[in-house]
Amino acid sequence: MAKKRLDTTLESKGAEFLVLGQLLIRKIAAYQTYTNMPGYDIIAVNPEKNTSARIQVKCRWETTPPHFLINNIDCDFVIAVKLNRG
Repeated sequence: MAKKRLDTTLESKGAEFLVLGQLLIRKIAAYQTYTNMPGYDIIAVNPEKNTSARIQVKCRWETTPPHFLINNIDCDFVIAVKLNRG
């Protein structure tokens, strides 16, 4: 019997807020995309240089497996957040 997939929607959103919070603490202007943008979850901007970076956040609930599936790499950075809850 196949193992039922765990719904980690809230944990994934929490991981995005963790990354966003860390960027803001480091005085990096960053914004979460509240509409589902394919390829990235957060955008960090530097208004002085007129540049931006698209960030995709991948969240892992358990410590294993150590890999992430990335379906769309239309981003500049991928940040892995390991919650180590399982």
